[in-house]
Amino acid sequence: APTMADITVLRWRPFRLPMAHRFEAASGVLDAREGVLLELRTADGTIGLGEASPMPSLGGGTCEDVVRLLERHGLALDTLPADGPGVAALRCAVDMALLDLEGRASGQSVAALLAEAGETPASAVQVNAVLGDGSPEEVAAYARQAVQSGYEVLKLKVGVGALEHDLALVAAVREACPDAVVRLDANGAW
Repeated sequence: APTMADITVLRWRPFRLPMAHRFEAASGVLDAREGVLLELRTADGTIGLGEASPMPSLGGGTCEDVVRLLERHGLALDTLPADGPGVAALRCAVDMALLDLEGRASGQSVAALLAEAGETPASAVQVNAVLGDGSPEEVAAYARQAVQSGYEVLKLKVGVGALEHDLALVAAVREACPDAVVRLDANGAW
């Protein structure tokens, strides 16, 4: 398995993806999702990609914190502090990039690398569309749009307001998209 000692090139690029709709959750309102795309390259040119997307509203630091850590530590990312703003997100990105490198080098998917011995990894995972808070009518409209775009699983953020509001949202989404799988995500608000 590749380690940071095998890395000869480190690159990163901050990104900002605007939300198609207002996104409100228990942790706050987002109008965009920000992160840092991390690229690790070995001497033979193999590239591994990872993503650091801290949630400032949850105390995980900011993208600026991640970039400062990258600038300070460079290729010595194995010397990151145990904790601090942006550290967890950057550690996640490094782990993802190293797994990506290992998978590319071995011709295996990351799922196969992470599977238990003898276990067959899933060939696909259903990706969910995330629905933020709003009126039941707004959230139902977002849900319909997501299903029309091809999503079969909807993750509904709840816990922003009263339980009655959450129940109304679930009912509206269920009525608007009866065949969709609906997941609830309260982000610890309950």
